[in-house]
Amino acid sequence: MSSIQPRNYAEKITARPATPNQQNCTGSGKRAQMKFYKQCTERGIFCMSDPEDNDIGIDFLTHCPESGARKTVQVTKGTRHTLAHNSYTINKGICDVREDIDIVAILIEHDQEESNVNTGQSGEQDMWFLIPFEVYRDERMWENYNVKTLEKVWNLNVKKRLKPPMDKALDAWYTLSRKNIKVSSFFE
Repeated sequence: MSSIQPRNYAEKITARPATPNQQNCTGSGKRAQMKFYKQCTERGIFCMSDPEDNDIGIDFLTHCPESGARKTVQVTKGTRHTLAHNSYTINKGICDVREDIDIVAILIEHDQEESNVNTGQSGEQDMWFLIPFEVYRDERMWENYNVKTLEKVWNLNVKKRLKPPMDKALDAWYTLSRKNIKVSSFFE
């Protein structure tokens, strides 16, 4: 274990307080938010955001009328590596997620000629990963993706078969319609 790592896992999983973000957006997050909104409304999920003040760490409040489930969502977008074209950098460490977020939604805009092992599709595709925050902050997630939890960025290679929990988080739109989600189901 690195000398900068905390002594125990409880120290590693600290989310940030429910306070406004510091501006560090490159603009791609706005496109991801628009795509998220469209996906929700197509699925019959109400998606609310205050366009004047959504940079407080909560991008959306969602409501599923069928189940009554309400979720707070933070949306981010993976950035393609310039050298490893199947790998994306996710600029969202645990310390960058508000403690009152329910779902972290990550968009990967991927394009490949051959069929993707995870989606079965080829060509341009939006890969959405909807991860309950309790799963996102779970030690097993970071072990499976060889990431030190205190780091602000991590990488995801979408050409390789995904490991838990990202395999279960891919297109997991059901997370917005359930009131309770079992963390263990993402690691089975």
